This record gives sequence, C-alpha cells and structure tokens, in this order.
Amino acid sequence: MITYIHIINENNSVANENKYLFTGSMGGAKRAAMMYSFFGTCKLNNINPQERLADVLTKINDTKLSQLHELLPQNWKPAVKEII
Repeated sequence: MITYIHIINENNSVANENKYLFTGSMGGAKRAAMMYSFFGTCKLNNINPQERLADVLTKINDTKLSQLHELLPQNWKPAVKEII
C-alpha cells in the first residue's frame, strides 16, 4: 500500500515534491506531516526550528501541565543567553 501526503504551501496550492510525495507507510506519512507542521509553524512565527526544539526539549520535563501553553510556538520565547 502506498500512502502519500499533500503539502499545502503559503498560497494554498499543493506542492509537487516527488521525493516527499510518497512516504511508503502510514507511519512515515504521519511523521512527515508532523515535521512539515513543525517547520511550517516555526516559519510562520519567525522561529529558528533548531533553537526552539532544543529549548523546548530541555524545558518540557520541568514544565507544569498548567504552563504547557508557554511552550506553544505562538507563546514561546527563546532562552536568554547570558553574556559574561
């Protein structure tokens, strides 16, 4: 069974990227969709994806359930770097 995902770009048109169109499995399609969503959300919020992922992964274990909304892309603020 071949599964596929459609990638919608900023103009709401389907991107035709053959290397990403067929993922080979439903699990692969879900993982690809998750990554496209992550990178697209970062782009829309002018966030460096690598910086956000690293920061959220270090904070998520210590974040209370009532504060998880602070880690959402629209609320996330980069960690303040100390200048020595």
